[in-house]
Amino acid sequence: MAELTTEDKQEFLDTVAGVEHTYRITIGGYGGELVYSSITEEQFNYWNDKCNEQDENGYDMDGAFGDYIFSSSDEDYEHEAGYNLPDEAKFEGEWYDQDDLEHTNGADFGSAHISIEKVELSENGTYWDGNVLEELYELEDLPEFIEKNEVEHVQNDFDLDKGLYPNGCYEEDEEGGEEGEPKPLDDGTIPTPYVMCAMSVEKGTFFDGNITLTRPFDVTKLKIESTEYPNGDNLINSVSYDGEEIDNEGGDTRGKSMNAYVMDW
Repeated sequence: MAELTTEDKQEFLDTVAGVEHTYRITIGGYGGELVYSSITEEQFNYWNDKCNEQDENGYDMDGAFGDYIFSSSDEDYEHEAGYNLPDEAKFEGEWYDQDDLEHTNGADFGSAHISIEKVELSENGTYWDGNVLEELYELEDLPEFIEKNEVEHVQNDFDLDKGLYPNGCYEEDEEGGEEGEPKPLDDGTIPTPYVMCAMSVEKGTFFDGNITLTRPFDVTKLKIESTEYPNGDNLINSVSYDGEEIDNEGGDTRGKSMNAYVMDW
């Protein structure tokens, strides 16, 4: 039997005595803020056609919708573009307000990294400015970290159909088949398949949380959930330890790019 080190003995005594230790978990990399929203057929037709046009110099205008939705106002866009928008093509509110189907923010799973530190709380009781007592994991590639340490990863898929057609996609005909029309919404209107997606692509720390334990940190008790979206992004939306979700105290990111498009789903 291997002889216990001084650290092992102290850890055992701390556990018996119920001594609390705080661990800080951060996840960073590339990711961003992402929204999905249903739009009208008129909005889709206008911006789809506009993005398929070429300007006077023969350049594709596939970024026209992004130029509009990320502009500060309709007037600013019209001034820059040099033409007036029809009312049926306009959106109310900022780009991040277009979120009746989804609004999320997180690191992209495939490019994320994770760090875990044992920290000493500062004099004012906060963890982010306390002393680091031990670096358990530092800037580990997240997919490799999960595989190497047998951490649970739950992969969800965002169901855009469920958001667009909350009452079901299709009515049934007399023989139990599909008539091809979505079921009406609660207000009696028929839902449409037209959707917009907008994203602010960012780099930095997206998750920063902490847990207080009376036992040593067990990496196998971590659980990380992510959701894959139709645009291909797979964003981390939750971190748990031993069955309890860890609050995200916020992060520190900087914008890298903006992109948006409309689609007939």
